[in-house]
Amino acid sequence: MQTPLQSYPVHFMIMAGGKGSRLSPLTDSIPKALLRVNQVPIIERIVNHFQTFGIQDFIISLGHLGQQIKDHFAQTNASIEFISEPQPLGSIGALRLIQNWKHEYVFIINCDLLTDFNVHAFLQEFLASGAELGIGTYQHQMKLPWGVIEKHTDRRFIGITEKPSLSFEINAGIYVIKRSLLALIPEEGPYEGWQFIAKAAQASHFITCIPIQGEWLDIGNFSDYEKAQQKFINTFTNMV
Repeated sequence: MQTPLQSYPVHFMIMAGGKGSRLSPLTDSIPKALLRVNQVPIIERIVNHFQTFGIQDFIISLGHLGQQIKDHFAQTNASIEFISEPQPLGSIGALRLIQNWKHEYVFIINCDLLTDFNVHAFLQEFLASGAELGIGTYQHQMKLPWGVIEKHTDRRFIGITEKPSLSFEINAGIYVIKRSLLALIPEEGPYEGWQFIAKAAQASHFITCIPIQGEWLDIGNFSDYEKAQQKFINTFTNMV
Protein backbone atom coordinates (compact mmCIF):
# COMPACT_ATOMS: atom_id res chain seq x y z
CA MET A 1 0.00 0.00 0.00
CA GLN A 2 1.42 3.37 -0.99
CA THR A 3 2.06 6.02 1.63
CA PRO A 4 -0.08 9.10 0.87
CA LEU A 5 2.21 11.80 -0.47
CA GLN A 6 0.57 14.38 1.77
CA SER A 7 2.00 12.53 4.79
CA TYR A 8 5.59 12.90 3.58
CA PRO A 9 7.72 15.72 5.09
CA VAL A 10 7.53 17.72 1.85
CA HIS A 11 6.18 21.10 0.74
CA PHE A 12 4.93 21.18 -2.87
CA MET A 13 5.77 24.41 -4.68
CA ILE A 14 4.96 25.62 -8.21
CA MET A 15 7.19 28.37 -9.60
CA ALA A 16 4.92 30.78 -11.50
CA GLY A 17 6.67 34.13 -11.13
CA GLY A 18 8.29 34.35 -14.55
CA LYS A 19 7.16 36.76 -17.24
CA GLY A 20 7.27 34.28 -20.12
CA SER A 21 8.88 36.78 -22.48
CA ARG A 22 9.48 34.18 -25.20
CA LEU A 23 5.70 33.71 -25.42
CA SER A 24 4.95 37.42 -25.88
CA PRO A 25 2.51 38.83 -26.94
CA LEU A 26 0.41 36.01 -25.43
CA THR A 27 1.95 36.70 -22.03
CA ASP A 28 1.63 40.49 -22.21
CA SER A 29 -1.84 40.31 -20.69
CA ILE A 30 -1.93 36.85 -19.08
CA PRO A 31 0.68 35.01 -16.99
CA LYS A 32 2.39 32.07 -18.67
CA ALA A 33 0.96 29.71 -16.06
CA LEU A 34 -2.59 30.47 -17.26
CA LEU A 35 -1.97 29.77 -20.93
CA ARG A 36 -4.38 27.02 -21.94
CA VAL A 37 -3.68 23.60 -23.40
CA ASN A 38 -6.91 22.08 -24.69
CA GLN A 39 -8.88 24.78 -22.82
CA VAL A 40 -7.28 24.13 -19.40
CA PRO A 41 -4.52 26.38 -17.96
CA ILE A 42 -1.11 24.70 -17.66
CA ILE A 43 -0.82 25.38 -13.92
CA GLU A 44 -4.28 23.94 -13.30
CA ARG A 45 -3.19 20.75 -15.05
CA ILE A 46 -0.17 20.55 -12.72
CA VAL A 47 -2.32 21.00 -9.61
CA ASN A 48 -4.87 18.46 -10.86
CA HIS A 49 -2.12 15.95 -11.65
CA PHE A 50 -0.58 16.26 -8.18
CA GLN A 51 -4.03 15.94 -6.61
CA THR A 52 -4.41 12.51 -8.20
CA PHE A 53 -1.56 11.47 -5.88
CA GLY A 54 -3.38 12.81 -2.81
CA ILE A 55 -1.63 16.18 -2.60
CA GLN A 56 -3.89 19.04 -1.52
CA ASP A 57 -1.51 21.68 -0.09
CA PHE A 58 0.54 23.85 -2.45
CA ILE A 59 2.75 26.92 -2.45
CA ILE A 60 2.70 29.03 -5.63
CA SER A 61 5.20 31.81 -6.28
CA LEU A 62 3.73 34.79 -8.12
CA GLY A 63 5.25 37.60 -10.15
CA HIS A 64 4.08 38.90 -13.53
CA LEU A 65 0.26 39.37 -13.42
CA GLY A 66 0.15 37.16 -10.35
CA GLN A 67 -3.26 38.39 -9.19
CA GLN A 68 -4.81 36.59 -12.15
CA ILE A 69 -3.46 33.29 -10.81
CA LYS A 70 -4.85 34.06 -7.35
CA ASP A 71 -8.24 34.83 -8.86
CA HIS A 72 -8.18 31.67 -10.95
CA PHE A 73 -7.71 29.46 -7.89
CA ALA A 74 -10.14 31.37 -5.67
CA GLN A 75 -12.71 28.56 -5.85
CA THR A 76 -10.33 25.60 -5.84
CA ASN A 77 -10.60 22.70 -3.42
CA ALA A 78 -6.83 22.76 -2.89
CA SER A 79 -5.14 24.63 -0.06
CA ILE A 80 -2.81 27.15 -1.71
CA GLU A 81 -0.37 29.58 -0.12
CA PHE A 82 0.71 32.34 -2.49
CA ILE A 83 4.11 34.00 -2.31
CA SER A 84 4.61 37.26 -4.20
CA GLU A 85 8.03 38.00 -5.67
CA PRO A 86 8.90 41.69 -5.11
CA GLN A 87 11.07 41.45 -8.23
CA PRO A 88 11.82 38.63 -10.70
CA LEU A 89 13.69 36.00 -8.65
CA GLY A 90 14.54 33.45 -11.32
CA SER A 91 13.51 29.80 -11.31
CA ILE A 92 14.47 29.12 -7.70
CA GLY A 93 15.07 32.41 -5.85
CA ALA A 94 11.50 32.57 -4.48
CA LEU A 95 12.34 29.74 -2.07
CA ARG A 96 13.92 32.30 0.23
CA LEU A 97 10.47 33.86 0.73
CA ILE A 98 8.86 30.82 2.36
CA GLN A 99 8.06 31.71 5.97
CA ASN A 100 5.86 28.92 7.33
CA TRP A 101 8.22 25.96 7.11
CA LYS A 102 6.73 22.73 8.46
CA HIS A 103 8.62 20.07 6.53
CA GLU A 104 12.19 19.00 5.86
CA TYR A 105 11.97 19.06 2.07
CA VAL A 106 10.42 21.13 -0.72
CA PHE A 107 9.32 19.66 -4.05
CA ILE A 108 9.56 22.23 -6.85
CA ILE A 109 8.09 22.20 -10.35
CA ASN A 110 8.10 24.94 -12.98
CA CYS A 111 4.66 26.22 -14.02
CA ASP A 112 5.18 25.65 -17.75
CA LEU A 113 5.53 21.86 -17.77
CA LEU A 114 3.03 19.48 -19.32
CA THR A 115 3.81 16.09 -17.81
CA ASP A 116 2.16 12.92 -16.55
CA PHE A 117 5.10 11.58 -14.50
CA ASN A 118 4.54 9.44 -11.41
CA VAL A 119 5.01 11.90 -8.55
CA HIS A 120 4.85 9.15 -5.93
CA ALA A 121 7.57 7.02 -7.54
CA PHE A 122 9.77 10.09 -8.03
CA LEU A 123 9.52 11.14 -4.39
CA GLN A 124 9.95 7.63 -3.05
CA GLU A 125 13.14 7.17 -5.06
CA PHE A 126 14.50 10.48 -3.78
CA LEU A 127 13.76 9.78 -0.11
CA ALA A 128 15.19 6.26 -0.35
CA SER A 129 18.43 7.63 -1.81
CA GLY A 130 19.24 9.78 1.23
CA ALA A 131 20.18 12.65 -1.10
CA GLU A 132 19.96 16.32 -0.19
CA LEU A 133 18.99 17.41 -3.70
CA GLY A 134 17.05 15.49 -6.32
CA ILE A 135 17.04 16.66 -9.95
CA GLY A 136 14.34 15.42 -12.29
CA THR A 137 15.84 14.54 -15.67
CA TYR A 138 14.33 13.74 -19.05
CA GLN A 139 15.78 11.87 -22.02
CA HIS A 140 15.59 14.32 -24.91
CA GLN A 141 16.07 13.13 -28.49
CA MET A 142 17.40 15.47 -31.16
CA LYS A 143 17.72 14.55 -34.84
CA LEU A 144 20.43 16.45 -36.69
CA PRO A 145 19.54 17.55 -40.23
CA TRP A 146 23.12 17.01 -41.48
CA GLY A 147 25.59 14.20 -41.95
CA VAL A 148 28.15 13.94 -39.13
CA ILE A 149 31.76 13.43 -40.16
CA GLU A 150 34.24 11.31 -38.21
CA LYS A 151 37.94 11.90 -38.97
CA HIS A 152 41.45 11.20 -37.71
CA THR A 153 43.50 13.90 -35.97
CA ASP A 154 45.34 14.46 -39.26
CA ARG A 155 41.94 15.10 -40.96
CA ARG A 156 41.84 11.82 -42.88
CA PHE A 157 38.25 10.75 -43.39
CA ILE A 158 36.93 7.80 -41.34
CA GLY A 159 33.21 7.80 -42.01
CA ILE A 160 29.93 9.66 -42.13
CA THR A 161 26.64 9.13 -40.27
CA GLU A 162 23.70 10.66 -42.09
CA LYS A 163 21.26 12.69 -39.96
CA PRO A 164 21.86 10.86 -36.67
CA SER A 165 19.62 11.09 -33.62
CA LEU A 166 21.36 12.25 -30.47
CA SER A 167 20.16 11.66 -26.93
CA PHE A 168 20.71 14.01 -23.98
CA GLU A 169 19.63 13.74 -20.35
CA ILE A 170 18.32 17.23 -19.60
CA ASN A 171 17.23 19.15 -16.51
CA ALA A 172 13.43 18.74 -16.39
CA GLY A 173 12.71 21.72 -14.09
CA ILE A 174 11.64 19.43 -11.23
CA TYR A 175 13.56 19.30 -7.94
CA VAL A 176 13.36 18.05 -4.38
CA ILE A 177 15.54 20.05 -1.99
CA LYS A 178 16.39 19.47 1.65
CA ARG A 179 15.62 22.56 3.68
CA SER A 180 19.18 22.95 4.98
CA LEU A 181 20.46 23.50 1.41
CA LEU A 182 18.38 26.65 1.00
CA ALA A 183 21.13 28.53 2.83
CA LEU A 184 23.03 28.31 -0.49
CA ILE A 185 20.57 30.75 -2.11
CA PRO A 186 21.81 34.38 -1.97
CA GLU A 187 19.74 36.76 0.12
CA GLU A 188 19.05 39.11 -2.79
CA GLY A 189 18.49 39.05 -6.54
CA PRO A 190 17.34 36.37 -8.98
CA TYR A 191 18.72 32.85 -8.75
CA GLU A 192 18.38 30.03 -11.25
CA GLY A 193 18.15 26.29 -10.77
CA TRP A 194 21.38 25.59 -12.62
CA GLN A 195 23.23 28.04 -10.36
CA PHE A 196 21.86 26.32 -7.28
CA ILE A 197 22.84 22.88 -8.59
CA ALA A 198 26.37 24.05 -9.40
CA LYS A 199 26.79 25.60 -5.96
CA ALA A 200 25.47 22.51 -4.18
CA ALA A 201 27.83 20.29 -6.19
CA GLN A 202 30.77 22.57 -5.46
CA ALA A 203 30.00 22.27 -1.75
CA SER A 204 29.96 18.43 -2.11
CA HIS A 205 26.31 17.98 -1.19
CA PHE A 206 24.69 14.65 -2.07
CA ILE A 207 22.82 15.13 -5.37
CA THR A 208 20.87 12.43 -7.18
CA CYS A 209 19.38 12.48 -10.69
CA ILE A 210 15.95 10.88 -11.09
CA PRO A 211 14.64 10.17 -14.61
CA ILE A 212 11.11 11.36 -15.34
CA GLN A 213 9.05 8.35 -16.35
CA GLY A 214 6.31 9.31 -18.79
CA GLU A 215 5.69 12.31 -20.98
CA TRP A 216 7.29 15.71 -20.45
CA LEU A 217 7.05 18.93 -22.44
CA ASP A 218 8.46 22.33 -21.53
CA ILE A 219 6.16 25.03 -22.93
CA GLY A 220 8.74 27.79 -23.16
CA ASN A 221 8.22 29.22 -26.64
CA PHE A 222 5.65 29.38 -29.45
CA SER A 223 6.91 26.22 -31.12
CA ASP A 224 6.58 24.19 -27.91
CA TYR A 225 3.19 25.73 -27.15
CA GLU A 226 1.88 24.71 -30.56
CA LYS A 227 3.43 21.26 -30.10
CA ALA A 228 1.65 20.92 -26.76
CA GLN A 229 -1.71 21.67 -28.36
CA GLN A 230 -1.14 19.03 -31.04
CA LYS A 231 0.39 16.41 -28.77
CA PHE A 232 -2.19 16.72 -26.01
CA ILE A 233 -4.95 14.85 -27.82
CA ASN A 234 -2.83 11.71 -28.33
CA THR A 235 -0.66 11.76 -25.23
CA PHE A 236 -2.15 13.64 -22.30
CA THR A 237 -5.83 12.80 -22.66
CA ASN A 238 -5.95 11.24 -19.18
CA MET A 239 -4.81 14.46 -17.52
CA VAL A 240 -7.81 16.39 -16.16
